[in-house]
Amino acid sequence: MANPYTDAVAAIEAAWLARWPAPAGVPVLFHSNTDFATPSRGDTAAWLHVSIEFDDERAVAFGSGPGLAERELGGSVVVRVFGARGTGETVTLGLLDEALGVFRGTRAGALSFIGSMPLQQPGASEDGAWWVRSGIAAFVFRFRG
Repeated sequence: MANPYTDAVAAIEAAWLARWPAPAGVPVLFHSNTDFATPSRGDTAAWLHVSIEFDDERAVAFGSGPGLAERELGGSVVVRVFGARGTGETVTLGLLDEALGVFRGTRAGALSFIGSMPLQQPGASEDGAWWVRSGIAAFVFRFRG
């Protein structure tokens, strides 16, 4: 039996890989409930942290038997861009715009992005080495179940 959560994650990652321009020297870490090493401020000026967060699952149309209802998962892709403190925000804001642009208007099979927005509050990382800008891209993923 297919797992709609796993399928949604795979579809989102495929959309990312198909459209992300992958600027040289800008690592992208996908959050997968695993530990990861934060890039070194000594050799990295900016990096991205991307996480997929599910909000809800609901039936949108009923079928004529078990497992035939059309359902959808709703959620957001949260993008955080970390820019080295003291280097200005031009690169950080540009990367955030490019990252949210990956999902803007994207529809691939069962996956549809329904909007994106930057979050207004900037902030610093806990260690003070990075300036953080964030945004979200909301999505729905449809499946039968």
